[in-house]
Amino acid sequence: RLILDSQGNVAGIRCAVLDVTERHQAEQALHSQKLALQAANAQLDTRNRLLHVFFANSDEDMYANCLDIILDVLKSDLGVFGYVDEEGSLVCASMTRRVWQQCQIADKKLIFPRQTWAGLWKRVLLEQKSLYKNGPHQVPDGHLKLFCSLGTPIVHQGRSIGLLHVANKETGYNEGDRELLEIIASVLGPVLSARLQRDSEARERQKAEAQLERARE
Repeated sequence: RLILDSQGNVAGIRCAVLDVTERHQAEQALHSQKLALQAANAQLDTRNRLLHVFFANSDEDMYANCLDIILDVLKSDLGVFGYVDEEGSLVCASMTRRVWQQCQIADKKLIFPRQTWAGLWKRVLLEQKSLYKNGPHQVPDGHLKLFCSLGTPIVHQGRSIGLLHVANKETGYNEGDRELLEIIASVLGPVLSARLQRDSEARERQKAEAQLERARE
């Protein structure tokens, strides 16, 4: 409001200022809480989907269906879900379905003895930490092209028992993707360990039964 002197000239201005800083901060805090809640709900949904697959699917389908969920959540085009067997070899139990047909490597395989580990897989499994790279990858001749990738170990009781590897996300990978894949790996660790232990005990039981049958004969 203008303040006029006795002659009608403007002598000053009277004004009121509303400080909205606290309101703005409160709105930002509420928005951040909503985002955190959405992320937590998404993680819980992913956890429940993975556990359902583990407990409701046979070995033949379990790894492939888990990988499908992981690729969907990480918005990735390619992926591998592997476990470490009793001999210490990395077994690629599932990979993106079209990879095997399109891969033109002459001696391609699904089982990798420990002494053959190399590159990102070797570092992820031995160093037990997640690694990602955005940019062209050096791959063997005939291998599918990778322009970004993210790998995470599945660790249980201090031992690397598996590997999750996703690749070719359109926007590249970031720390949020790394944290999400690590959460997924932490969910899979105990149930994967239990399933591997069950399979090992089943093989030992079959071996003992075969030995007993031979002894009877």
